[in-house]
Amino acid sequence: MLNVKVTRRWMLAMVLVLMAVTGAPALAEKPVEMMVILAEREYQTEKTVPKFVEQYLGEAFHVRYVTAPPGSNDLAGMEQLDDCDIVLISVRRRAPKTEQMAALRRFVAAGKPVVGIRTMSHAFNLRGKPTPDGHAVWDDFDKQVLGCHYSDHYHNAEHPVITATPAAKDHPIMQGVKMPFTSGWSLYKSAPLSESVTCLLMGKIEGHDAEPVAWTNTSPGGGRVFYTSLGHVGDFEQEAFCRLLTNGIRWAAGLNDNK
Repeated sequence: MLNVKVTRRWMLAMVLVLMAVTGAPALAEKPVEMMVILAEREYQTEKTVPKFVEQYLGEAFHVRYVTAPPGSNDLAGMEQLDDCDIVLISVRRRAPKTEQMAALRRFVAAGKPVVGIRTMSHAFNLRGKPTPDGHAVWDDFDKQVLGCHYSDHYHNAEHPVITATPAAKDHPIMQGVKMPFTSGWSLYKSAPLSESVTCLLMGKIEGHDAEPVAWTNTSPGGGRVFYTSLGHVGDFEQEAFCRLLTNGIRWAAGLNDNK
């Protein structure tokens, strides 16, 4: 029995030595806790985003979903943001409950990473409509967190050609993203961008100035922000967009920083 115990201890010691030499982790790395908040009806992200998450993000992320039916301002579960490492938002013109919005403000102030697609630029702006009692808005979320000035969008039938900016060269978010490509829906008007923004992609339709469509920013709390105004159903069918969003999420979460 003594020899068996000694042998086991020796084997464990050898495993630990090999891990130290090779740099292999003693235990599997804990997945990144990500909250995905979905509350918009135009672009069907309640369908496209979960499918994207399953196909592209893998086991590196543990994802919890927060959804709301059309017209509802109750984003039940959003108040649990304190327990999350990163948030992905696809919301359009909702006013969450006061405690839910307070959780998002704490999240941003704490410097935790924020990722957004499409309607997130006007996620919590009711466009002048009264805020229901017990609920809250964040009218300047686009300016304060994303670093843009969303105003409107061009006609849905005008599909922008997406090209990379000089700043995109060698940026980790652009790794494996084949350029150029054409988006399947309208171009958002997001300019001007804040000085803190690094613009990666521009969209252009004939007869109009180019508009920024993907960029990084630093939040008021010092956290990483990645936003793209793309995110139509057809965009999720394009490998270039899916690779862009995958890389943006991983960059915001700080994955691969040392690689």
